[in-house]
Amino acid sequence: MKGQYNDGTVIAIKKRIRKSIARLPFDEKIDKIVFDAEQSKRVDQLLEWGFEQIDFKDDLNKDQTLDERERGLDDDTQFQRLGRIGAYIFQSKDENDTKKFKDLLGKDYEFYPNFKLNLPASMKTEIRGEKFNPNNRWPEISGVLDAHREGIKGQDVLVAVLDTGCDADHVQFSEQSIDFRYVNPSNSRRLRKVRGFDTDGHGTHVTGIIAGKATGIAPHVSLKVVSVIESETAQTTMARLLTGLEWFAAKYLTEGNEYTSALINLSLGIPSEIMNKMNSINLLIETLENTLRTFLYEFDILSVVAIGNDGSGNMRFPGMSKDVLSVGAVDKDGNPATFSGGGKIGRRFEPNIVGYGVDVYSALERTRENRNIYAIKSGTSMAAPYVTGIAALYSQKTGLKGKDLRDLLLKTVQPLSHPKNRVGAGLARYLPNV
Repeated sequence: MKGQYNDGTVIAIKKRIRKSIARLPFDEKIDKIVFDAEQSKRVDQLLEWGFEQIDFKDDLNKDQTLDERERGLDDDTQFQRLGRIGAYIFQSKDENDTKKFKDLLGKDYEFYPNFKLNLPASMKTEIRGEKFNPNNRWPEISGVLDAHREGIKGQDVLVAVLDTGCDADHVQFSEQSIDFRYVNPSNSRRLRKVRGFDTDGHGTHVTGIIAGKATGIAPHVSLKVVSVIESETAQTTMARLLTGLEWFAAKYLTEGNEYTSALINLSLGIPSEIMNKMNSINLLIETLENTLRTFLYEFDILSVVAIGNDGSGNMRFPGMSKDVLSVGAVDKDGNPATFSGGGKIGRRFEPNIVGYGVDVYSALERTRENRNIYAIKSGTSMAAPYVTGIAALYSQKTGLKGKDLRDLLLKTVQPLSHPKNRVGAGLARYLPNV
């Protein structure tokens, strides 16, 4: 099937939100999810069958040898439990092993192949030289300058960027300590803990909009950047994306960040060529919606997602999921960008909200001589991090997170005189008096 990555990978996703768990206090909730006794029994059985368990946390161990890191990566049958998002990734060349795995998990799980996703259609990039241009400020109506005058710059807010990566040595991130992981494309269960890099520039530009020291809306957020998209193809797979999300959830839930707001910025979606394959779309929708619903309702993590660059009447998943904050693009005058997607699903309009996404100035890359390069880019990929930045400002000021933060963003927009299927509720902005 076109769009399916045939590598023998099966993705198992928990069928539904455990509503009783969602109402528990945070600490009890984590105990139920991460240290689930039933799941431990399943893992023990898989190990008893001789299946290799891959634990990406081992890659965090600085004393681990390369042989230990590589151990098991060539085995025929491997599995990884993504306990925080209620999922497993299983890979085997043996159909009997795959059947045993599915039978063990049973009716509580849905099973999916490893589908491909990619960035929204590429828009223009214009290089703007090596020196930062201080005239490229966010419009006054955005409220960004008001927030910065108050000392609100995103402190104590955790932001994950899942993209092509980030050049951690660009001067815009000189005051950041970026926690970076690279998800191996040939084996999504392996994460590399390396210095942040980005051979494309897309992820660097996105991260600069959120947290660049001069280009960013919320320069004091704590950044977790995961490279899950390959620069040459602008593609990723479902397994790589879920592995990145699990790693972020693990960091958020185990590093003393339990009471810190967390946000995820996503600028990817289902490729256009799959859109007519209804069965494929349904599988992808269910996979992503289950995962992002878990994040929103169980962990209070808000996902901010680009709606796509396919124009009016077209939308991409997971942007059009009801469990995320979907973002379209407008120019500096508040007019919808011609490329920005949107539409209506039942009674619900998409996108939910818009951000500045036309000729946005941010960091891009460095030259071989280590000179910093800036560029302007357009796309809903730029509008999403703008909204993520505004969300981080509000979260620091109010302490809100998850669905409550989403509701505040929608309530405090600048209304725009355009249809809801083009601009949603309006332009995201920071209001000092909230």
